[in-house]
Amino acid sequence: MIEQDDIARLDERYVKKDDCVDMRTETDKRIDSIHEDIAVVKQKLGTLIGILTTIAVPVVAIAVKYLFGV
Repeated sequence: MIEQDDIARLDERYVKKDDCVDMRTETDKRIDSIHEDIAVVKQKLGTLIGILTTIAVPVVAIAVKYLFGV
């Protein structure tokens, strides 16, 4: 049969169900936090690309005018 020494050795080696649930809950919270951060970064990146595009279009038009004399 299984003795106390065996159970103690197995407790050191394997994760109990409650500990696993706690670790999974913490991991899920960190993943949710990462998803929120990515959403914020995407929003800021979209805004930055819009601003830079607004600036770049006239600059490209001026460059074409001076390069090709149109």
